[in-house]
Amino acid sequence: MSTQTSAGQWPTAQWTQTASSASAPGAPAEFARILEALRVVHDPNPTADNSARRDATQYLDRAKRLPTAFSHGMSIASDRTQSAELRHYGLSMLEFTITYSWDSYPQEVTEVLQENVVRLAQDVNDRDPSFVRNKVGQLWIEATKRSWGIQWMSMDEQLQQLWQSSVCHQALVLYILETLTDELFSKDEPFTGPRAHELKSLLWEITLPWNQLSERIRSRANEPGFHARHGTDGWMSRVDAKLKGYLQTDRNLRNELGHTCIVRSLGALRAAMSFTPPACATSCLDSILAGLADSLSTDIQIAAADALIIISRRIHNDDDFVRIIRPLLSDQVSVFFRHPSLWASIDEIDHPKYTLSKKVAELLGELGRQVELHMAILDREVDIPHLLDVYFHGMSHPSLAVAIPFVHHLSRLLYFPTVSAHPKLQSSIAPLLTFCGGRLVRYEWFPESSEDVTYRFLCEDCDTVAEQHLFLGNYRRYSTEMIENLVGLVPRDAVPHVLQLTESVIAEAHRAESTQPSEYAKNSVLALSVEGAVTFVQAMAKGYQRHRNSVSSEQQANLDRVIEQWVDIMSFVNYDNPDMRKSLADAVVSVCAETLQGKPEVSIRLLQHLVDLMMKSDNDYIEYAEAVKALKGACMGHIRTLMKSSPDVFFANLDLCKRLFDQKLSVISDDPRALSEDFVACCLSVIQRTSLLGVDEKKSRLAALIQPVKEQWENLEFLESLSSFQSFCNMMGLGRLVEYLRARRFDQTPDWSTALLDQEGKDLISSAREQFYNLPLSATKKYISAFPERADRPNRSFDVSVDLWLELAPAMLQNIFLLVSYAQAFTNLTYWGGAPQETVAVFHKIFAERFWQKGISSESREDFYSKVSRSKQTYEGFASTIRGLSRDIRDVSYHIIYKMSGFGERFYGMPGLPGALSEALYTHSTSLSCHHFGVLLNMSSGLIGNCPRNQWEQFLPAIISSLFTQVNTKLTAEWAVNGERSARNASDTELADEMRDESVLRQVSWNAVALACSLLELPRETAPISNPPAEPHMRELSEFVVTTPVMLQPVLALVKNAIGMRDIRCCKNAVRTLIDSFRHLKILKRAFLCDDVLKVAITSLHDDYFADVQRDLAILISMIIALDDPVTRALILTIEGIDDDRARVNDLFQQIVNSSRDPRRGRDLTLELLRSVRGRSLQEQGRIREMPTRTRTRTAMEDQYMRVDEAPTIQRGGSPNLEGVGDLFQ
Repeated sequence: MSTQTSAGQWPTAQWTQTASSASAPGAPAEFARILEALRVVHDPNPTADNSARRDATQYLDRAKRLPTAFSHGMSIASDRTQSAELRHYGLSMLEFTITYSWDSYPQEVTEVLQENVVRLAQDVNDRDPSFVRNKVGQLWIEATKRSWGIQWMSMDEQLQQLWQSSVCHQALVLYILETLTDELFSKDEPFTGPRAHELKSLLWEITLPWNQLSERIRSRANEPGFHARHGTDGWMSRVDAKLKGYLQTDRNLRNELGHTCIVRSLGALRAAMSFTPPACATSCLDSILAGLADSLSTDIQIAAADALIIISRRIHNDDDFVRIIRPLLSDQVSVFFRHPSLWASIDEIDHPKYTLSKKVAELLGELGRQVELHMAILDREVDIPHLLDVYFHGMSHPSLAVAIPFVHHLSRLLYFPTVSAHPKLQSSIAPLLTFCGGRLVRYEWFPESSEDVTYRFLCEDCDTVAEQHLFLGNYRRYSTEMIENLVGLVPRDAVPHVLQLTESVIAEAHRAESTQPSEYAKNSVLALSVEGAVTFVQAMAKGYQRHRNSVSSEQQANLDRVIEQWVDIMSFVNYDNPDMRKSLADAVVSVCAETLQGKPEVSIRLLQHLVDLMMKSDNDYIEYAEAVKALKGACMGHIRTLMKSSPDVFFANLDLCKRLFDQKLSVISDDPRALSEDFVACCLSVIQRTSLLGVDEKKSRLAALIQPVKEQWENLEFLESLSSFQSFCNMMGLGRLVEYLRARRFDQTPDWSTALLDQEGKDLISSAREQFYNLPLSATKKYISAFPERADRPNRSFDVSVDLWLELAPAMLQNIFLLVSYAQAFTNLTYWGGAPQETVAVFHKIFAERFWQKGISSESREDFYSKVSRSKQTYEGFASTIRGLSRDIRDVSYHIIYKMSGFGERFYGMPGLPGALSEALYTHSTSLSCHHFGVLLNMSSGLIGNCPRNQWEQFLPAIISSLFTQVNTKLTAEWAVNGERSARNASDTELADEMRDESVLRQVSWNAVALACSLLELPRETAPISNPPAEPHMRELSEFVVTTPVMLQPVLALVKNAIGMRDIRCCKNAVRTLIDSFRHLKILKRAFLCDDVLKVAITSLHDDYFADVQRDLAILISMIIALDDPVTRALILTIEGIDDDRARVNDLFQQIVNSSRDPRRGRDLTLELLRSVRGRSLQEQGRIREMPTRTRTRTAMEDQYMRVDEAPTIQRGGSPNLEGVGDLFQ
C-alpha cells in the first residue's frame, strides 16, 4: 500500500494490525507505518477523517510496546528532518521503553539506552521547541531513577559537562534538577520506591556544597558509590551563582532562553529548599529576593515567590526565624509588598499578575504563621507597625482569595498581646471592624451578571458552587473571628460602633425596600446586604459575651442599655420581603440570646416581635410562598428556643402567649392548623422544663396536650385505612389515581409542563394534600421534638415525658411502620403491576425528581423556579404533588422514629422492635430514588449511633444486616445503571440529568461507605493511615460488629464493593479501612480477603480511573499476599503476562512476604509485580489533550482554603478520543 495516501483518506484497516503481528525489528514497512500514523494524527486539516485519526492514535499506543520501539523511537527522535511533533513521539517511545522494559533488559542493553539518552541531551539546541527539550530531560530523569549509583556513576559529571556547554543546555540541566528533586522529595513516586532512599541520598550529596555537607555524609567519601558526586561545588551554589549572573544581565538584552533559565533556576532552588537545612537556604536568599523584585517579568516574580514560600516553611527555631524573616520584612521588600501594582484592582483580570498577588499573599500568610510561632522574639526582630501595614494592605484586596490569608492570620495574631495591645492595632480597630463587616455579604448568591469586582474574582477562583460555599464559609469564619476579637479588645467603643453600622444598613434597606409577591426575587441585593449586617452584629454579640467579664459592671450596664435600645428600634422595622424579615429575626434573637438573656421583659417583647414578623403567604407565587414558609419556620424555631431558655418566665405568661398566637391566627388564615400545633409544641416545651410545677402536675398537663394526637393514632377507622396498600391509597385520596392517569392520557403527553390539569385533577391533588394534613404525623413530629434531648436530663421530668410517649408507642409505632412501608412501596413499580404497561411507565416518570443544579442545568435558577411556579397547575405539578406526598410521609416518620431513639434503652428495649423496624424501613427501600435512599441511610446511621451498649445484641444485628444488605443491592444496581448510561451517547438534556443523578449517587455512596468503615474502626498496634483513632464507644461497637457474622458479612461486602466503585473517595476510604483493620479481619475472613477482596483490588489497580489510589491498593494487595502466599500466588499467576519471567515473579513474591512489616516496601514490590496490569493516569500514558484556552493553576493556599472533592464528570465509551498537541509537550 502506498504511503502517499492522503492522511484524511487513510483506510482504517491500516491501523488494525496488532503489535504481536508486527514485522521483525528494523523492518522498513513497520517504520513507515509508524511515520504515516503520526502524519495522520497531526494532520492540520480540520476536515480530516476523525475515525482514521482515532485508529492511528490507537496504533501508535500499541507501537510503543513493539520489540522494535527503542530503535524506531531513537531513529525518529534523532532525525532532525522530521517535525518536532514526530520527534516528540519518538522520545515518548524511548520513555515507554525505559519506564516499562528497563528491568527486563540485560545490563549491556540498558547501558546502550543510557548512552543514547546522554547523546540526545548533548544534541539539543536552541532551535528545538521547549517541549522536545523537556521530553529529553524526562528521559534523563527516568534513566537516572533506574541506574544512577548502580551502573551510571558519572551522571553528575555529565550534567556538569552539559552545564558548561551552552545556555540551552543549562536550561535542560535546570529542568532535570527541578523535576528530579520534585519527584523524589515532593511526590510519592512509585517507580522510585525501592531506590527512594538511595536516590535521595545521592541527590543530597550533589546538591549541597562540600563544606555544608554534614560530617556523617562526608565520612562516607571513601565508600563505594559515593563517587557519584563530581567536584566540590554543589548544584545549589552553582545554580545560585548562575542566577545572580542572569539577573545582572541588562533586562532589555535578555532573550527567551535567558528568561527561561532564570525561571528554572528559581524553580531548581525552590525544589532544593524542600530538603536542605534552613542555614543552607539563606545563602540563596539574596538572589531569590532579587528575582522577586524583577518587575519586568511576572513569571520570574512568581517563581521567586514560590521559592520564598518553601524557605519560610523550613523555619525550625528562633535562629532560622531571624535569618529568614528579617530580610523578608526589610524596608525594600516591604515596599514591594505594598506596591499598588501588586494589589490594585483592574478592569480585566491580568492572570499572571493576579497569580503573583496570590503567591505573595500565600508567602505573607506563611510569614504570619511563623510570627505566631516565634512571638517571644517578635518585638526585637520585627517592625510590628511595618508588618501590620502590609497585612492591612493585603486584606483590602478586592479578591477574597488574596485577602483570606491576611484575615486568617491577623485574626490569630490578635490573641497575642504583643500585637493586640500595640498602638498601631488599637488605632485601627474601628476601620478594621467596618471593613470586616462590609465583607460578610454572601457573594455566592450574587447574580451571575453582577459587575461587583469581588464577585468577579470569586468566579475566577472557584469553578463550582461547592467550592464557593466552602471558600466563603472559611472567609466568613475568619472575618467573624476577627470581629469577635476586636470587640473583645475595646467593647465599650466597638459594640456601639457595630450597632450603629448595622442599624444604618438595616434602616437604609427599609427605606429602599418595597416587595410585592409578584416582584419577589430571592437573594436580592438589599436582602443580601441586610443578611451581611446581621452576620456582623451576631459576631459582635458573640465577641461581647465572650469578653463580657473584662469590663466593669457599670460598663456592662451601659452596653446592655445600648443593646436593648437597638433591639427596640429593630422591632419597628417590618420589611415586605420575607427574607429580610427572617434576617432581622436572626439578628434580634442572636443579640438578645448572647447579651440580654435572663431579662423577663426583654424575652416577652422579643416573643411579641417574632410573632409580629410572621406574615401571610400568597400561594400564587411559589418562590414567595416558600420564603414566607421559611420565615415562619425560622420565627417558630426562635420562639421555641426562646421559650425553652426561659421556661419559668413563659409559663407564668402562657395566657399572654396564647393571645399573641390567636391574634396572629386571625391574620394568617392560610395555615392556622400548623400555627396552632406550633403553639402547643411550645407549651409542651415550657411545661416540661419549668420549675414552677411538680412532677404529677407536669404529667397531667402534658398528657392533656398530647391527648388529641393519641386519639388519632388509636382511631379504629384510621387503623382500618392502613390494613392494605390499596386502603392506604384510598385514605390518601389516590385510590383512583391509575384511572385518572389513563383517562387523561399522561402516557401520550410528551411535555407535562405545558399540559393543564382539569378540575378533577386539581380536586384530586387538593384532596390528597388535605388527607396528608389530617394524618397525626405533623403534630406528632412537632410535639415529640419539644421534649429534651438525652443531654438535657436534669431530673425526673425527662422520665415523665418518656413515660407519656411510650404509653402511646405501641399503637403509634405500629401505624408509623405501616405508613413508612406503604410510602416506600408507593415508589415500587411492582405494586402497580395491575396497571397497564404504559401506566407503569408514567409512574416511573412521576417518581423522577426534578431539581436545579448550578453548572449542570442549562437554565438559570430563577428560570427554573419560574418554570416550577408556572407548572403548578399542569401535569408536571400534579406529578410533583404525588411524589411529594409519599416523600413527606417518609421524612416525618423517620424524624419521629429518630427522636424516639433519644429515649434510650426504654425505646431500644421494646419487644419485637428490631424486626418490625427493619422490615418497615428496608423491605421496599431499594425502590426509592438514590437521594431518598440517602435520607434513610442517614437516619439509620443515627439509630445505630444512639443505641445503648446494653441493647446492641438485641437491636443492632437485625438493623445493620438488613440495612447493609439493601445498601449493597441498591448501590450495585445504581452504579451498573450509571455505567450503562455513561457508555452511550446522550442528548444535552439527558446528559444534564445523568450528571445530576451521578452527583447524588456519589454522595450517597460516600455516606454508606463512611458508615461501613466506621463500623470497622478497630484498634491497631500502630497509628492508622486513614483517620484518627475512633472514640472508645465506636471501638467497642466495631469489635461487636466484627465478631457478629450476621452483621460483618454485609458490612464487609459493601467495603469490598466500594473498592470497585468509580468514586475515588469511596475506594480510598474502603482500602484504607481494610488496611487499618487487617490484623483483626485476617483471622475472621481469611478466604474472603484472599479471594474476593484481592480480585476487586487487582481489578481496580488495572483500571486507569483508580490511578490516584494505586499506592493504597498496592499496600492492601501486599498484605493479602503476605497473609497466604500459595493461594494468592495461584490467583495472581492466572493473570495474563504475569508469569512471563517466573524467576522474577517468585523472587518478588518472596520479598513481599518478607516485607510484611514494611507497608511501603510491600507497596513498591507489589507495584513492580503487577506493573504489566497496572492502570496508568493520562499523564503517564502521554495522552495528547486539547490545549485549553487558558490554564489556571491553583496555589497551595487556595487548596488550603478551598478543599473539596472533584466534581463528577461523565466519560462516554463511544466518544472518540481526539486530542490536540499542546498539553503533551511539557
